[in-house]
Amino acid sequence: MTSEQKIGLALSGGGYGGWVHLGVCDVLEKEKIPIDIIVGTSAGGVVGAALACGFSVREVIRHSKILKEKDFKKISENSFGIFDFRQGIEKIRKIIGDKNIEDLPKKFATVAVDIVNGEEVVIDRGPIIKAIEATICIPGMFPPVEIDGRYLVDGGLLNILPVDVCRKMGASFVIGVDVSKSFKVKFNYQPKKLKPLQRRIVNSIRNPYLSLLFKQKDLMLTIFGSVHIMGNKLRREKLEKYPPNVLIECEYEDAGLLDLVVDDKNYRNKLIETGRSIAERRIDEIRDLLR
Repeated sequence: MTSEQKIGLALSGGGYGGWVHLGVCDVLEKEKIPIDIIVGTSAGGVVGAALACGFSVREVIRHSKILKEKDFKKISENSFGIFDFRQGIEKIRKIIGDKNIEDLPKKFATVAVDIVNGEEVVIDRGPIIKAIEATICIPGMFPPVEIDGRYLVDGGLLNILPVDVCRKMGASFVIGVDVSKSFKVKFNYQPKKLKPLQRRIVNSIRNPYLSLLFKQKDLMLTIFGSVHIMGNKLRREKLEKYPPNVLIECEYEDAGLLDLVVDDKNYRNKLIETGRSIAERRIDEIRDLLR
């Protein structure tokens, strides 16, 4: 590797695949692959932000234990989203602090989408916590996040694996880690009526938001499925135009979850170990290409 070469790491979106990212990054860290630039979308944006702040992978894994799925699934009073994720965001703030992106030890950016005009927005300045909010803001699930007068949602809509952004930020060698392919919605459209017990429960719920959510329990399948279809189509087109030097595609066991954090410790560890295993099989190739 030449002294002028800048190594970039592009981390894809993919829900709970963020734990797989941590496994891959753990191997890169142990093998002392020097990462200069990190760009992430959605789950990749959260992992990338923590690493860009200077945390080791082990520290990120340890601190992440305070995050719970319920922190991101409070019922929202905002009509533009079902859930309120502010409690989860506050926990992330406690972990990484109130830092500005331009002050981080590594160059970092994350990707969002302007829901008003449909433009891709690269966030490479300003409060890192706002950048995280925007890039994980799944439309319909969470209300859009306002930054500088723009209303932003999950970057995975237009750029789920931001290799191109990594290149534009100066990376001459890019390692792309894609955990999005396994994040598939197990969608089986079979309209079902509420069972008698479910109907009694619904009728007993006074909160209209809770009542609606209980009745429309398969709504999130539709939202996640739509985002996944759009993101993967554009992902293929982007990769043809901006291929990484190394593409690590992580296939992992899909538990059929629609979760962001995953409370099951054993399953989290399994996802992390999957990432480690895949990265270990590619590490010699990465070293050879860097030489």
